[in-house]
Amino acid sequence: MKHFESSGTWFPADDSSNAVQGTLYFDSEGLNLKLLGSFREGWSAGAERYPTIRGVVDENPYGTFVTLIDCLRKQSRFNMAGVTSETIRCGRATIGATHLPDGMFHFEKLGVLFSYLTDWVGQTGLKFEVIRDSGYSVSYTRPATLSFPFGDKKLSVVPSVKSTHGFHRALLDEETLILLEPIGEHSPSELGGDRIQILQDLLTLATDTPNAAEDITYYGTEDDQGLMPEYHLVFDPIFRLKDKRLLHPSDMLFTFSDAQDQGLNIFQNWLDFTERHQSFCSVFFANLYAEPRFLNDRFASLMLAFTLLATRIGEVSERTKLFLGDVEAALNSRFSDEEREFLGHVIPTGAEIEMPYHLLRLLRENADTMGPFIEDMPEFVRSVSDTLGFFERRSEGARPHIRGEKLLHAMLKIRLLVKIVVLKELGFAEEAVKSLVGRNNRINFLRTV
Repeated sequence: MKHFESSGTWFPADDSSNAVQGTLYFDSEGLNLKLLGSFREGWSAGAERYPTIRGVVDENPYGTFVTLIDCLRKQSRFNMAGVTSETIRCGRATIGATHLPDGMFHFEKLGVLFSYLTDWVGQTGLKFEVIRDSGYSVSYTRPATLSFPFGDKKLSVVPSVKSTHGFHRALLDEETLILLEPIGEHSPSELGGDRIQILQDLLTLATDTPNAAEDITYYGTEDDQGLMPEYHLVFDPIFRLKDKRLLHPSDMLFTFSDAQDQGLNIFQNWLDFTERHQSFCSVFFANLYAEPRFLNDRFASLMLAFTLLATRIGEVSERTKLFLGDVEAALNSRFSDEEREFLGHVIPTGAEIEMPYHLLRLLRENADTMGPFIEDMPEFVRSVSDTLGFFERRSEGARPHIRGEKLLHAMLKIRLLVKIVVLKELGFAEEAVKSLVGRNNRINFLRTV
């Protein structure tokens, strides 16, 4: 999403006659509207909420008509000359062809551009040729649009190109976006759902690099000229990519072509996976988009994600069920009903008890792939369990916990196991998984540590 600064005229949705001049800023601090005046008479130190503010601006990369949603006045000033100014924090904005109404509005399509979608898809319509002794030849033929079922929608992978040229300069810039349809009716506050987060997580997994939603555009009903009005959704995302670089297939876990070669509708398969493993996806990807500051917190979050995944694909053993029954009986015999309410955070769950056994089982099931990275699998699991116990209880056991660089490497190995399990859940064959792991530059680094 492009940062901008746009001046214009603003008014509350419930009072269009009360127009005030001001400037909308979108930067690293989010969306902030600074008014040269106020929407309300007099001065008030209290918070003022404006559900919807509309504006008409100039010099904005997305359009002229702005609808600001979920707005809260965060600062108000009243100087000696009697001039009032306000700063209003805005949750999100739609910018485009018209203002959006407060109620429902019909959208036909949704287009989303992610940071590395173009690299991941890997299609190109550009042809470049050096003509000996005479110059160069460049041509562009748009690649085919590919469409797939995606839940109750149709998902299309759409290539596009932007061109600029002058007397001594010509530029063709390829992009790929995902188009979803049908969208249907939404109110302004509902925009931003429509499985955008699910697709962002897929690109983050596939490219082995966190992806940001670079552009989100809703398209209205086609007009008499065959054009669909565009409405760009702008907000301050949790994750914003700072330094974008070109990704090679060897940098990624798998490419779009890899999934196609396996005969997979990777979009539908990923949607099905996320519906089966919602808790895992929430924890695993949150740890990538908003990475904890300290290594022990990252480790604990990763192990929670692994536990959630392993529990869904494994089973709780009979002995664990019997053990939990014994714990429950002991609690009932030693503590009152009221006292037991205080102990929920220290009573183990079946998933927590089974985690080390699931970890060892999955390592052994994937020994052909994980073996080059972990020599002694039982010892590795013991170290992981000791380290998790230390971080949760700060109790030193007979064996030292993993720390420093070794802890980072252990996390990378566990994350690799997670990726292997997810690839198989998505439908990749055993040999394909081994090939993808062997190709990945980042994964191969682990062979040396």
